[in-house]
Amino acid sequence: MATELGATGFEDDAVRHGVVAYPLVYRTVDAYGRPSTASGLFVVPLNRERRLRAVSFAHGTGSHKDDSPSMQRAKFVSAPAAAGAAGSDYLGMGKGPGLTPWMDIASETTASLDMLRASRAFAPRTGHVLEREVSLPFNLGAR
Repeated sequence: MATELGATGFEDDAVRHGVVAYPLVYRTVDAYGRPSTASGLFVVPLNRERRLRAVSFAHGTGSHKDDSPSMQRAKFVSAPAAAGAAGSDYLGMGKGPGLTPWMDIASETTASLDMLRASRAFAPRTGHVLEREVSLPFNLGAR
């Protein structure tokens, strides 16, 4: 894990504990409100904390299916993983069907909320519980 974080700009000695990243596929709706699926990445720290603050990691959009958290794990595990970080791939990205409605804020929001719900449901399988409060960090590097 230190190697992966080092590749993203973190020094090896800055890593206090590792993380485990789980790719998830979950139900959501498409840009027209029809049932669909999307994928994302749920990241939890390897420490003794069982109750984690939920973090919705809203990353910038990409142009290829592989430009997404579940497909580019090493790029996204550096998200705020001291808590339970949930990053949606957005519609049509990652393992999601079809094409992405690129930079469609409404569908990105819906996909992100549904990713949080999926992460909250999945968290007990990892031995964690996500708190109700959600943090929304800014990604200043996004364009």
